[in-house]
Amino acid sequence: MSVLILQGLHTGDAPVPLPANWAGHDLHTVRYRDIGALVAGLRAVRAGDDVAMVLLESGDLRRPECRAAWPALRSALDQLPVPYIELHADAGEALEPWLHPNHAPLATLITPRDRQRGYAMSQAITVRRLGAGHAQ
Repeated sequence: MSVLILQGLHTGDAPVPLPANWAGHDLHTVRYRDIGALVAGLRAVRAGDDVAMVLLESGDLRRPECRAAWPALRSALDQLPVPYIELHADAGEALEPWLHPNHAPLATLITPRDRQRGYAMSQAITVRRLGAGHAQ
């Protein structure tokens, strides 16, 4: 089983150093450049795939240039066949209060100025939810 990490572009933010896996669950990180690429990444996750959890670090999607894609984003989240965790640097970035997806996140983590802590918390939730995997 693996964890798919979808990261938005965070201007000026250095990448968070991550291990190759979390307790035997391989990590696959994809940085997307716009909301359309995020929607495509969410839609690429299929039931029965190796992906068992999605970690979504979207950044601020409330910007005017993103609005046209909100229905597609809501649909992609609602059709996501696995649980997901939202990770944000600011409470205003959380999707649920304004996007209202039917498939709500397993957890929404807000960690201002401490992305590393947010990833550590996400790891703990993921391992607790999925159990220890088998290192490959």
